[in-house]
Amino acid sequence: MLAQRLLREDRAIGMFRLGLSKELADLLSALTQPAKNAEIAPTHAAILLAGQPAEQFA
Repeated sequence: MLAQRLLREDRAIGMFRLGLSKELADLLSALTQPAKNAEIAPTHAAILLAGQPAEQFA
């Protein structure tokens, strides 16, 4: 919830404080919004995360 709030209030500062790339911030934003096709949301998140470097999550 903190990450959501930081990104919603000021995206650039939130990304800096959380140490997130633009892609990961986009992913977090997408996961927190209600999806039209909620059943495919986990698959979509897995696809997006698979393309990110592992060092980003350490």
